[in-house]
Amino acid sequence: MLIPGQFSLGQQLDANRQLNDSAGVIAVMIVILIIGILVDALLFGTAERRIRRRYGLVDTAAAQRPPVLDTCGTHDPQHRMAAHVLQREVDAMRRRVDGDRMRV
Repeated sequence: MLIPGQFSLGQQLDANRQLNDSAGVIAVMIVILIIGILVDALLFGTAERRIRRRYGLVDTAAAQRPPVLDTCGTHDPQHRMAAHVLQREVDAMRRRVDGDRMRV
């Protein structure tokens, strides 16, 4: 979206790069990152959920299960990341087991 009289994010990024303003470059990059995350979560996430629901790809039992690992009390980023990766593996194993049960 362009606002009359204002530079676009790309123009601001390029101007800051040419002026060797590293703080300005990083600030514009963070704004672009935030916009990308919001668009992904709101637009594409909503579309993905609707498509999954429409074709019956949502496992309601798995969605209602509590997470195995609780990282709320952890402040160490590496520990949180390891717990998150482990939680994804546990969820993948649950999906495989549930899929095997449905085939039997």
